Amino acid sequence: MGLLGWGKKQNRQPEGVRSSDDPVTSLLTTCDPTADLSPGEAADLGAKLRAIHERNKRNSAIDGRLYSLLRRLESEASCVRGRPYTEWVATLDELRSSGDDDTALPLLLECIEAAERAARVSGMEPAPGYTKRAAVVYRRRKDYAREIDVMERWESAAPPQYRGAMAKRLAAAKSLRQKM
Repeated sequence: MGLLGWGKKQNRQPEGVRSSDDPVTSLLTTCDPTADLSPGEAADLGAKLRAIHERNKRNSAIDGRLYSLLRRLESEASCVRGRPYTEWVATLDELRSSGDDDTALPLLLECIEAAERAARVSGMEPAPGYTKRAAVVYRRRKDYAREIDVMERWESAAPPQYRGAMAKRLAAAKSLRQKM
């Protein structure tokens, strides 16, 4: 479980700042730092804080109150089976080497979900390597519909400036699906 959570409203806003004047303060006053959050809840909170910051034209950099909180929420959102999704690469490499797609695929899908949650907090693209590995497994199985689904999922999770990274493989999978 998480590092932070929603709890009873606390009066932790700075003196002279009304929560209605500052959306960051308003959101932070509802946060209970002793409660637990699931990775999904951490991603939701992080995405809300990032959106507030991006709408706040007064700040040229991430609000000091938010930076460490966003990093902690991103870390929490990235968990798969109690570890950051990036720590599963060696295990996934071993599974690929041994040809154990049946074990690798569920883990890959969990890592994809965690990468998407972390990306919602960071404002970046989800790590594409896990999606590409899952697409390869689906291609080997000739399951083109799922190959297309996993790549389209990545495309829709990525911010606009990153979209199109899967375009070539996506077009090939669609072509293969039509030939069936």
